[in-house]
Amino acid sequence: MEFYPPEPVLTEPALRTWRDRFELAGILFLCLTLAVGLEHGIQALYRRHQLNQLRAGLLADGDTAIVDCEKADALMGPYLNWLETRLEQIDHAIRDRATLPPSGKTGYSGFEYPQDFTWRAARSSGLAAFFPSPEAGAYSEIDSLVSQIDVLSQRSEEAHLRRSQFENEFIKGDVAGGDYSGASPEDLLQYQARVREEIAAYALLRFDLRELWGAELALIRGVRNRSQIVQAEGQIR
Repeated sequence: MEFYPPEPVLTEPALRTWRDRFELAGILFLCLTLAVGLEHGIQALYRRHQLNQLRAGLLADGDTAIVDCEKADALMGPYLNWLETRLEQIDHAIRDRATLPPSGKTGYSGFEYPQDFTWRAARSSGLAAFFPSPEAGAYSEIDSLVSQIDVLSQRSEEAHLRRSQFENEFIKGDVAGGDYSGASPEDLLQYQARVREEIAAYALLRFDLRELWGAELALIRGVRNRSQIVQAEGQIR
């Protein structure tokens, strides 16, 4: 019976010199560099995709804001005219000590105001920080206008509510628009103040809506600079 010794297993030669070790370290460093570069490249592509999606969302918000501004402006004009006519009637009643006529129909049905959901979501997520500075400044200016409109719309609605509550005190029976035959001079002065307050609130709100309208139009046309956006505010034609 014959026995054969096993074949020797071939192994990698030992790293006997410093040169061999440096070559291996260089290969490992190159592989790590390529892996990190590839990861950063993928992240950059994904970030670019996110920013492009965000830009598309911001432009869609801009289109919606323009429509909202245009509708609110068209409705607010006749409503302010009604308020100013009513103020003239009150002034006449106070000056001539005459009976104030009923208020009539206001045509008020509330207004839709623009929002800035996409940019605010981008700021919350930190994605807005990756925009170039001039572009971020342009979107921030529009967001600032929307924030002002949020505040002014709340003030206007509160002024509207205070005037309506005052008028409700003079609604009697089936008399449309209220019966002011028993209103005292003090009542008329209070009514005058309420109407003036509402006119001032809605006039300022309408002004800011037009400012935003012009800014959004500039953004749609490709303006991406804060100073140019500011110059375009209110230019709606």
